[in-house]
Amino acid sequence: MIRVFTAFSGYDSQCMALEQIGIKYDLVGWSEIDKFAIEAHNKFFPQFKDRNLGDISKIDWNNVPDFDLFTYSSPCQDFSRAGLMRGGQENSGTRSSLLWECRKAIEAKRPKYLILENVSDLVSNKFFPLFKEWMEELEKMGYENHWKVLNASDHNVPQNRRRVFLVSIRKFDFPVSIPLENTLDKILESEVDERYYINADKIDCILKDQPSEDILLVRQATKKGFIEVNKGGLFDSSFPKSKTRRGRVQGKGGDISPTLTASASDGILRFEGFKDGKPIIRRLTEREIFRLMGVRDEKIDRIQESGIGSRQQGKLAGNSIVVDVLAAIFKNLLT
Repeated sequence: MIRVFTAFSGYDSQCMALEQIGIKYDLVGWSEIDKFAIEAHNKFFPQFKDRNLGDISKIDWNNVPDFDLFTYSSPCQDFSRAGLMRGGQENSGTRSSLLWECRKAIEAKRPKYLILENVSDLVSNKFFPLFKEWMEELEKMGYENHWKVLNASDHNVPQNRRRVFLVSIRKFDFPVSIPLENTLDKILESEVDERYYINADKIDCILKDQPSEDILLVRQATKKGFIEVNKGGLFDSSFPKSKTRRGRVQGKGGDISPTLTASASDGILRFEGFKDGKPIIRRLTEREIFRLMGVRDEKIDRIQESGIGSRQQGKLAGNSIVVDVLAAIFKNLLT
């Protein structure tokens, strides 16, 4: 049995991934301060309810049981281009600088395996020097580093979600991509409550004149003109003033989901055709959002029963890690 500690746990995709590939584990501790994430975690893993150590900066690691695997998905806001990009230098006071708190855990416990997950902007030209500095710190502690940007759509989840993973261990090979068989039609629900549907007149990113009953033209801020969304496809309406995100469509006509963010419950929309000359467009349900993060229905049922609100569920999912990507990494790492 592998002993695990998850930092910045969220609702713990890490534990879901271990369960998905049949790895027996004991979550000796976890660290989370968001009250909704804690509530969801307790619904998913009630057996570990009393092991949340809270604020990572206040943990005395000498009083924490030893562990073999340490996962850390520190806040991404100050690395992400969707945020202010203030960076994460040590002692800078940004949320992303909490990364350096993980060094205390690693120095104290020297676990066999370390896994970092964060937005791919962490390895952009702007922030790669910081990323390199972090890896050098790990090398000083005797770790060999392997990093790669992985996309959820390459691991059978129909979402364009590029995240950097850093695995620190003696020997490791990243998982290879597999064909996408888990298509959107297997993710999306067939019957959806009316509250998820949007008055098309209020959506300013859609043309009035459409080429056909099965195609929606969505304005892209980065290009002159419009891009086609096929009937049943998804498009991103988040950040309406953004020059890079509005109108984003992934795959062929929206056949995979754009990257889910903390505002996923409002931003990702589905085009279902036309009625009386007007497009039928709806938001994704909470169940669909969690499925796009690789969460299985049994776990979704628990959070649906928790009483956590719709917007908070979307935020929890958008801030988490895709279970299937983690499962692929854990399979290579631990089996």
